[in-house]
Amino acid sequence: MQSLNEEIVDLTEKTRRMLKYNRLSAAAKQTIDDGIDTGDGIFNPESPHDPSVLTCQLSLQETDESPKLTAAVNRWYWQEKIRKLHHDAAGFMQAAPVKETLDHKYTNLEERKDELIADTSAVWTNELYDVTVNEAHMLSFMQTLEDLIIFSEEVLASLYETKEMADHLNDTVLTEQLNQQLATSAAKLLPLDNAALSCLHAETLLLYWQTELAFLHESEMIEADFSHLLDVSAHFFARTITDWICHGRLTEGLKTIDSKIDLIHDGLTRLEAEQFRIKEELDSLSVQRIKLLYHKN
Repeated sequence: MQSLNEEIVDLTEKTRRMLKYNRLSAAAKQTIDDGIDTGDGIFNPESPHDPSVLTCQLSLQETDESPKLTAAVNRWYWQEKIRKLHHDAAGFMQAAPVKETLDHKYTNLEERKDELIADTSAVWTNELYDVTVNEAHMLSFMQTLEDLIIFSEEVLASLYETKEMADHLNDTVLTEQLNQQLATSAAKLLPLDNAALSCLHAETLLLYWQTELAFLHESEMIEADFSHLLDVSAHFFARTITDWICHGRLTEGLKTIDSKIDLIHDGLTRLEAEQFRIKEELDSLSVQRIKLLYHKN
């Protein structure tokens, strides 16, 4: 049987995970709704996956006029993005602890706390319990912070991969060369396909990163300002892949990737500073709890 302290920490951590996965699922679903509202994102997640890749869809265009190319890219973008977000949202909800189960455990925790505080031979007091709960909440918050620091490295790796993929593209507007490449490549993915898929993956990670950062930013425990980083995923694909295909702006696209990399590095530096500061506050709470234990004994 868990000690009361272990039960508090365990339940607080499970609650943290539930709220985290609910946030990420909500972010995915909201992005899906926004995509559908644009008129480009109408998509049935139950339909069979269309195996066509971006270059195949673009090859169906009989013109290299920018508006028609843009429409073709947007159709592919929303089809693949919404498919991925549907999958992610379902995964987040499956991973989240069940709220009703946690509510039941909280009820049991309160009953057990009251019994131990009433037991004069036990070490527990209301003050000790409150300090222990506060320490557990800070531990939970620290874990969210550490998770985002680790995730920042994953986001950076994805951005660097996208940049490498984009470096293989030509700084030209898409023309009949695409059809010639398709004729010789068969089902093989072209550099454009690899870059598009990598960019879409990076944009999705940026969405989840800014979602968790927004949660931290709103917390009273955070002192750093993250407000300039809360829309870091906006228009990432459009300003890289779409602009290259339709306007030949590969150089600008590479600059966009570099700017996102710089922003993530900035956020990571601020997160690590917050981690150090909160760790000191957590140590202080731990000392306070230990003093109360010794005083009771």
